[in-house]
Amino acid sequence: GKEHPFETLNAAVGWARENMKVGGDGADKDNVVATIQMLVDYTIPYEDRVELLQGTDKITLTTAAGTGGTFNFADTQSGKADADKGTAILTRGFGDASSLFWMNNGAELTLQKVILDGNRTVYNSMNVNGNLVNVTNSTVNIQANAVLRYAQANWNGAAVMGTGTAVINMTGGTISNCSAGLYGGGIYHDGSGTASIDDNGNYTDGTGTIKISGGTIENCSGDRGGGVRKINGTLYMTGGEVKDCYANHGGGIHVSDVGVNARALVSGESKITNCTVTGFGGGIYAHNGKLFVSGNTTIEGCKANWNHQTDSAGTGNGCGGGINISFTSVLKLSGNVIIKDCQAYCGGGIDVQNDYGNNYGEISGSVEITGCQATENGGGIYVEWNNATVDFKGGFINDCSAGNEGGAVYVKNGGTFNMSGGTISGNLASSGSAVYVAGGTL
Repeated sequence: GKEHPFETLNAAVGWARENMKVGGDGADKDNVVATIQMLVDYTIPYEDRVELLQGTDKITLTTAAGTGGTFNFADTQSGKADADKGTAILTRGFGDASSLFWMNNGAELTLQKVILDGNRTVYNSMNVNGNLVNVTNSTVNIQANAVLRYAQANWNGAAVMGTGTAVINMTGGTISNCSAGLYGGGIYHDGSGTASIDDNGNYTDGTGTIKISGGTIENCSGDRGGGVRKINGTLYMTGGEVKDCYANHGGGIHVSDVGVNARALVSGESKITNCTVTGFGGGIYAHNGKLFVSGNTTIEGCKANWNHQTDSAGTGNGCGGGINISFTSVLKLSGNVIIKDCQAYCGGGIDVQNDYGNNYGEISGSVEITGCQATENGGGIYVEWNNATVDFKGGFINDCSAGNEGGAVYVKNGGTFNMSGGTISGNLASSGSAVYVAGGTL
């Protein structure tokens, strides 16, 4: 490594490209594998935006130790919060929609123990702020103690925006208080690659994917996908938490297909908590996609038809407090999934509606839908329109309620609810505390 500090980020990257190649005779001999350690807090000027546009760029950004090194980190930002002390803060220092970091052509950026701050209290217009990290056909790794915060993007992905075969890999850290004018307040990805999820919910690793196995995405917002928006390709979440995010549709996660089959697998110890929408899908919204939820996943306290500003029920008809699927979508719930204390106008727990295609939901294993509420119909599950079907093969719907009809389940306008296993108990409604059928099939 270099024995003295660099004045700018690009100076450090440039030196690494010249002096830190792997070498040898292997296929990776030209790869630049370097760790840049921050020694001070730093406000990034426009001219020091970092562009990693070579497939050989493999850069890690972190904070140097506070003691014991040739050079050590020192907190230099005035008024620094106690929680931030000892970690370098890289703050946006320009009013422009450009990203702080942009990767393309197979480059890779790893963030460890560093804070990227979008400085939106200063650059608070969506027209003069952009993504913290922009990833095209490349990889970004967000690891323990990395923080991406206070970003505001005029379009998509305020914290991280990915396109093409990009891989967004979050194993730890925090994305917080980020807002997108359109999609994916925290993370946005539009594209597909070699990663896939088959019809049984089995994931095969590859490119063109979002992978979340740890960390927290919180207090983020957008029109669709307050926390995460995935268009096409795959979303693979096996841990971590999306919480307190809000949107018009898909408060926590929004998955949709625009020409390439979009599939999401949420499993392991994943949590989606207290996410809200004014419209549909407080926790998760799937639009023309396939959604598999399994393992010990918990979706709790999420709300549709909710006014985030007043923290009260809205005046619309938003459905699917926990999960909403629409157009041509598939939902499969299995394992020990819990959907708890979610709320909506209809379908407090789950809403399955066929707008223009076939929607299918399957519930099996020990899935529990509990304590969910609908101000109108379907406290637990709401099924409506022809070619909208839910097969209840196992699990529990208990302690749910509806202000009108169908405390546990409401079926309407040609929808179908098939029950071949499981238990429905302790639910409450003005009519049909267990199941209410209004022109559908039971």
